[in-house]
Amino acid sequence: MGRLDDLLAILESRGSATSATSIEPAEVSVKPAPVKACTPATSVTSENNDDANDGRDTSQREAVTSRWWRIHYQDRKPMEVVYSPLATQAQILEWEPEAIKVEPFEPVRQKPDEPLTVEQEVLVRAWLRHIGETDEDMIRDALDQCNTDAAARRSYLEAADKLRTMGGY
Repeated sequence: MGRLDDLLAILESRGSATSATSIEPAEVSVKPAPVKACTPATSVTSENNDDANDGRDTSQREAVTSRWWRIHYQDRKPMEVVYSPLATQAQILEWEPEAIKVEPFEPVRQKPDEPLTVEQEVLVRAWLRHIGETDEDMIRDALDQCNTDAAARRSYLEAADKLRTMGGY
């Protein structure tokens, strides 16, 4: 650390280098600057990527749970995923080693125009049974999603229809 202290002393002794540089040296924080303060947001730099050194205790990552996660990567667009059961931030980072940032979010839901029909419910239940989902609470959650979220309903029915056309049930 001696060389760093020497360099800092030389820089401080030079005084103001430009009209924008203060003559009085600013107090230096022990806490590292967040990544977003060091790197401007560009097409290849993630904006607000300060998870690596944001000073939070990693136990907080265990405490944040969500079903919906937006995963940011260095070299591609963010991906939005849904997990059931709920997942923690730490789990997502473990499962997605290339992720540079993960954040929980609430999707914007569009309510379906009409209730789920009996035939549609049968299709959704058949698909859930086919993928091995037998937990009644999870099935009820899926059916609730079909009644409150048009995109979720469309997704479940497309999967069920694909299975039916392949002769899966």
